[in-house]
Amino acid sequence: MSDSNVPETTEKIEMSLNAAFKNFLTTDHGKDVTGNRFVRHYIDYAGGETIVDTISRSRVESYVTENILKGHTGFDPNAEERVLALKVWFQFLKKKKYTEVNLGNIIRAPRKPRGAIARTKAKPNSSENQVTAEGFNELKQELENLQAVTPRLRQDVALAREDKDFRENAPLDAAREALAFNLGRITELTTILDNAVVSEEVSVDGSAMLGSLVSISNLDDEKQYEYTLVSAHEANPSLRKISIESPVGKELLHRRVGEEITVTAPVGKIRFRVEKVGKKLA
Repeated sequence: MSDSNVPETTEKIEMSLNAAFKNFLTTDHGKDVTGNRFVRHYIDYAGGETIVDTISRSRVESYVTENILKGHTGFDPNAEERVLALKVWFQFLKKKKYTEVNLGNIIRAPRKPRGAIARTKAKPNSSENQVTAEGFNELKQELENLQAVTPRLRQDVALAREDKDFRENAPLDAAREALAFNLGRITELTTILDNAVVSEEVSVDGSAMLGSLVSISNLDDEKQYEYTLVSAHEANPSLRKISIESPVGKELLHRRVGEEITVTAPVGKIRFRVEKVGKKLA
């Protein structure tokens, strides 16, 4: 799609990233909300007041390595969208003569790690998007907490940048890393919450379901365990919240009191019996 709102200029213009982004928002590509979020993430990493023409190839490569090739949780499932958004952004900067070269040409979408499970966008009402009401509220609270500290993290970057020696500025690198993690998690939580469907499933036969509190006993040593079945987004082993996508969670889902399950573990197969299926989480 061509940007009819972006006129060609003949002289190089000195422009900060923040100012360039404001101009970018007036273009056709600037109407892409998701793409803008990825571009904004890059600008916060590089520094909004950074002059566009001072951005180096190595700095762009570092951003790609830290935030797309690796990310904060491994391979980024949004890698292709991130790459496309940045390519469009850098193409815009070149077309407006804010930079002499199109730095987007050095950005490539990473290959998925060998053995990685391909992730696809879930349908709005698919089980992949289902969460408990409690889990939804906890994720929302986490998002609000992260958004509350973002201004301080940006200020930390700005203060660390006052040391003009960027080659050996550990505080600046640490501040940028903290901000990148913060913004990355915000993006992840925003996507989860935008697509989340609070489960309203009701068990009519006493079987375990998303949100159920399930008590089980090991048939070999008679030890008892209690777990809450939750979505992968809510899983927290320390709180005995296990994902319905985990080996144990999959086996417990839709089970009733008295039923036995077998779970394959590193030590071999373990047999459990469902002793109690408690009230579903609100």
